[in-house]
Amino acid sequence: MYNNIIDELKADNGDDDEPFDISVDEDYELESFHTKEVDEGYILGLIKNYISDANNEIKQQISAQNSDNQAQVDDYIDQYAKTNKPRAGHIRSLWNDVQREPQKYSAQKVEEILQQEIDQESQQILQDFAKNYGLNYSNLQYVVKNYDPDVKNTKGMGDLTSKKFFEQYKEEHPNSGLTNWLKWKSEVREQVKAVYTTKIKPLETEN
Repeated sequence: MYNNIIDELKADNGDDDEPFDISVDEDYELESFHTKEVDEGYILGLIKNYISDANNEIKQQISAQNSDNQAQVDDYIDQYAKTNKPRAGHIRSLWNDVQREPQKYSAQKVEEILQQEIDQESQQILQDFAKNYGLNYSNLQYVVKNYDPDVKNTKGMGDLTSKKFFEQYKEEHPNSGLTNWLKWKSEVREQVKAVYTTKIKPLETEN
């Protein structure tokens, strides 16, 4: 791509009397034409390779090489965190544990372990949310599973915010300022959207 740009500049200058002169650094890469994409699958592949090497105990080969590989994985996780901080955090936690005890891990199960950890965090987020607003946890799960922030009447929202759960909320939170059912209902709707958008969706989406 870089060479093509130079060729085009030379061609445009072909009929001019003045000689075309441009200083070119052959090792230079134009950032606007070369972007390194950090892919979650690629990072997990590096981690799996690390596990395989560590468990095969090729110590004389990996002692020096491993340090470079570890730094590379750390760097890729840092880059990935710029686009998906929640998932990158789980990958980093997994990677740190892999380095401490690689014998605990099978390369084939890295994705499964990562998904289990992500599922556990999502579950905890929803459990805490349900408790804070007196909601039925199963109803909340259904709403989040089918949630579309662009749709006004999300599936299951009516059941989730029914008056019986508001009464339960008042009993469990006697000092709350949400003393009106409609006000509580509106608050729950807004907070469901916020939790889904900022916490649940980033955990579920790789990009």
